[in-house]
Amino acid sequence: MKLIRYGLAAALALAVGITVPAFAQHDHGDDRGKDKDRHERREVRDRHEEHERHYGRISDDHWHSHFGREHRFVIARPVIVEGRPRFQYGGYWFVIGRPLPPGWRYSDEVYVDYIDGGYYMCSPVHPGVHISINIL
Repeated sequence: MKLIRYGLAAALALAVGITVPAFAQHDHGDDRGKDKDRHERREVRDRHEEHERHYGRISDDHWHSHFGREHRFVIARPVIVEGRPRFQYGGYWFVIGRPLPPGWRYSDEVYVDYIDGGYYMCSPVHPGVHISINIL
């Protein structure tokens, strides 16, 4: 139970960009050597990526390799949390801002697009209809 609590504390701390309390950290001593610098750089990069996700931004490189019209996928089964559907794609979790319009199905092929400063779920089967989504 303690391990779960410490893990949750560490995840929460990472999500809000603060350091993990000392009681939840492991003591690795000085035996890490060269791995220490690489580990610290990776932690900084991971915190930066988590920060971008937390504040709802997808980096340009990641966008071009995973998102846009040419990167279609099927949600199939969204996860319902607090009564709101969400789905995971491209390493991000998205929450759907409103119910799907009539005729839309979670089995439809969709893609994530960036329009006028916001992210939207779009479907080639339903052109012109954009459903607002937010990054978690």
